[in-house]
Amino acid sequence: VISKRGWLQSESASAKATLEQISTLLKASKKLHTQRLGLLLSSAMIEEIASNRSTALELSMEFHCKVRFSFQNKCLVTLFGLLAGLLQSEVEGGGATKNNGQLLAPLLQVMLQILSFPFCSSTD
Repeated sequence: VISKRGWLQSESASAKATLEQISTLLKASKKLHTQRLGLLLSSAMIEEIASNRSTALELSMEFHCKVRFSFQNKCLVTLFGLLAGLLQSEVEGGGATKNNGQLLAPLLQVMLQILSFPFCSSTD
């Protein structure tokens, strides 16, 4: 919610910082718990921004729609690419076997969240 509240003040900086943070976590190839943290952060951001419900911070629905439109245009494709790359390296590099597939289920779940994201137009 805190990231969402400040998102529109500097969209490009917010998108870049979010993607850099998630990318750093996901690319920690030898640290399963760090990669899982990246997946949890990704999932939480997607869930919060995709939500149609109002928050306790009393942000307007117009604000929610603007943030969603910005996030879908500035982050989702890049994030999906990061996740697809991680999936490929897990499968091809044998990581799925080494760590008993502990990363595959949450990874696929976040990818599914992106594929089922409620995309909107700028006028929604």
